[in-house]
Amino acid sequence: MPGMGWLAGSDGNKEDAMASAPEETIQRFLREVEEAIAPRLRGAILYGSGAGAGFVPGRSDLNFLLIVDSVDLDLLAALQSRLPGWERRRIATPLVVEPAFLPGSTDSYPLEILGMLTTYRVLKGEDPLASLEIEPRHVRLQTEREVKAKTLLLRRGCLESCGKHQRLRAVLAGALPAVEAILRGVLFLEGRAWRSSGAALHAAGVELLGPGAGILASLQRLRERGGGPNRDDTIRAASSLLDLLAAIGASLERRGTDG
Repeated sequence: MPGMGWLAGSDGNKEDAMASAPEETIQRFLREVEEAIAPRLRGAILYGSGAGAGFVPGRSDLNFLLIVDSVDLDLLAALQSRLPGWERRRIATPLVVEPAFLPGSTDSYPLEILGMLTTYRVLKGEDPLASLEIEPRHVRLQTEREVKAKTLLLRRGCLESCGKHQRLRAVLAGALPAVEAILRGVLFLEGRAWRSSGAALHAAGVELLGPGAGILASLQRLRERGGGPNRDDTIRAASSLLDLLAAIGASLERRGTDG
């Protein structure tokens, strides 16, 4: 599960869109899951933009987490036949976990869990996230690791773009979700309000880190509208994002040194 793997299918929460996910699609999904694995289903949550007011019809995916008694190939096969229909309705492949999985993952994947905690809705069973405790030291370690990983990926993207700014532009747009998760981790460590997404999260980043974090709003516009800046502006955007990651990395290093 490398590099923000849990949330790879999530589009985040675009708060400024002010739309809601279709309730019938959500309830139909839950009915289909119950038909497939009812005796083994312990709970279900909807997370990401579909759980809040930021759902964008035709662009946002619905992201679900299913809690089952145990995960085996028979259970996965029972769900597998439903995937084509879910894909047509922009339902991402659900995460399927046993009850002990989330409590046992707070040290390894705290950023993914913080992302889920930002916006979610319990559809069935008890709230599997309410009792989770996220320790700052685990958040710092994963955030630092993600900063370095994203820096290396962005540098590689710059090399592999071969001077074609359209390729680099795609790399920049694709980097946004992971950088937003990194920013949320930094806000958590600084004791700032971290339960936000989209424009609110970007504004919190500018407030904490300065104007350099404004690059995130530019990347959001790039993801939403397509097209984008010319060659020189694309190169400047890549440089700004690398500078932002370097600044975050340096602050994390200082935090680690200070204990």
